[in-house]
Amino acid sequence: MGIHNPEQDDDLQIEVSSLQPLSATSEPLAEPTTAQPLFAPRRSRLVQRRRAIIVTAVLAMTLVALTLTIAPTREALLGAVLGPTPTATAPVRAGEDNLYIALVPQWGAVTLDGTTLSYLPVEGIDQPFHLARGVHVIRWRFPPIIDISCRLTVPTALGDTCPLRVGILPGKKGVASVVSLQLSLTNVTPAYHVTLLAAIHAALDARQSSEVVRTGESYLRSTINGLFPVVATQPLRATLSFVSDAENPQAQCVAIDSGPGADCAMYGDCRELCVAPWQSPPTNWGGPWQAYVVAHEEWSYATLQGRVVVANQPDVGGKLQFLGGNSLPVSVTINWDGSTWNVNANIGISGPAAPLPDLTCASAWATIQFNYLSPPTYAGWGVVTTYYISGDPPATGCLLAVTAPGQAPVLLLHRFGVLLAANAATPCVLERCLPVPDAYEQAIAQHLAQKLPAVAGAGS
Repeated sequence: MGIHNPEQDDDLQIEVSSLQPLSATSEPLAEPTTAQPLFAPRRSRLVQRRRAIIVTAVLAMTLVALTLTIAPTREALLGAVLGPTPTATAPVRAGEDNLYIALVPQWGAVTLDGTTLSYLPVEGIDQPFHLARGVHVIRWRFPPIIDISCRLTVPTALGDTCPLRVGILPGKKGVASVVSLQLSLTNVTPAYHVTLLAAIHAALDARQSSEVVRTGESYLRSTINGLFPVVATQPLRATLSFVSDAENPQAQCVAIDSGPGADCAMYGDCRELCVAPWQSPPTNWGGPWQAYVVAHEEWSYATLQGRVVVANQPDVGGKLQFLGGNSLPVSVTINWDGSTWNVNANIGISGPAAPLPDLTCASAWATIQFNYLSPPTYAGWGVVTTYYISGDPPATGCLLAVTAPGQAPVLLLHRFGVLLAANAATPCVLERCLPVPDAYEQAIAQHLAQKLPAVAGAGS
């Protein structure tokens, strides 16, 4: 009989035959045709499992080999197993971790990474701030007018927003980074942008002046053929105005750069305001700020009875009418008293052109700068000193005094947009023959020349 134990492995089967007594007459048992080992079924299954494992391993290795031929997948797998590949640390270039902060004007407070700075080191005199690697945030606040911030990274990275230039360490023993934060009409809060612009316009309007164009005098006027001098056939009231270009989207404002360390640059944006270091010292904390805005001159002519003959005429014509007009930076003094803006336009200031003259003499300056005249010496304009003396009032005109070593000064008068010789006896000067002045115009030139003792009486 057969016995099956369910507790035993199904692979193990034991067969027990019934016992019978042996006798002499009993026939021997027939031997099975095929011998089956006791554990044959178990060994067969183990072989099958081994074969399955080997086949699976071969397939897996083949799949891995194919996968590793794909570069992105290979890098991802290696990264998962070995970890990220170490990258070289970007080097900090000279001066990147040394920081000066320059404010123009010096109003309000500055924070560096959230910490208020009680003192800003002076470039070239004090030791700069030392910055650690990483991202830093600089914020400038002067409520309610200014609230701006910028980002700076050490070493410098894409996305940095702080305006940087190179500065000098004390004793010129190395370089540093300088962040220059300047007030302009682009970063003043909107409400105070409008009031500051209105104050600038009012300051320029306050410098308006008038002068009479006498019968027979010439003045620059737009004609059908362009801008040319015309002769007045009756007395006219000439009014000189100064117009801000700050909100004129069509104006192509003059580009100037005072050089490293001077914190003044204009790149054709009429909304820029910057300190004029050649005319004023750096601003004291909270004090008045002497800056430049961009403006131009305009003339209006009317009869003495008030009838307008022509308006909005430029002060320079022909090839010298550059940049769509006669726009130049004009010095203004700006202060905030806690409730209102106080602005004064510094127009009517005389002196040598270093490097820009008073706005009253802007057209006379253009005459020299754009080679309308030839220098009085073969050495060129580099050895020539040119003085610009503004009339009082400005509508009277502007006197140019051109001086060169070993030569008598040359005096020229720019009046109503027309350049005149200051001496009727020598109208041809600087390789160009100019209109002959009458006695009245010569007297104006002599009066203005008295402001320069070194050339007083030179035009007589």
